[in-house]
Amino acid sequence: MLRALTAVAMILLGVPHAAASDDKAVLQVAELLRKAIVAQDIRAMVAIVHPSGIGCIDSGFTRKEWEAELRNPGSIMSAMFLDTPRWRENAQSVYEVLSVRDFFVSAKGVRTRVYDQVGHTKVVIFSADQPSQVAPVMEFSFAKDDTGRWRLVSIPNCG
Repeated sequence: MLRALTAVAMILLGVPHAAASDDKAVLQVAELLRKAIVAQDIRAMVAIVHPSGIGCIDSGFTRKEWEAELRNPGSIMSAMFLDTPRWRENAQSVYEVLSVRDFFVSAKGVRTRVYDQVGHTKVVIFSADQPSQVAPVMEFSFAKDDTGRWRLVSIPNCG
């Protein structure tokens, strides 16, 4: 009953039901990604990646390449997602001191927001009331695969 009332209210307010459903679905995938990062679960992190891979500012990674990067203790992706102390040692500026994992483990009052992006992509922004270190947000982009499931297509600080 409540679900039906919510759907009616969204229609009356001009919010398409499919958009709300998509937002909920992409938030569920983003939460799975957050949990995988905190648990340092490489298999789960890779499973969420879109079949076309992850795009970066001027390059990208296939699923296999990203998994290899995460499993390579000397790589920047491994440091950024799994090895916070090594990430801090190699930070290029004060704005890069916080690794992705460090943000999720130590930030307080983390909230999520979803924004539509060009090309049927949705951006999920994790923000915190009290971020640890400097970074107040972490931003990930998701797109649907051929089966209609939301998958990771872009990660923060990638480039």
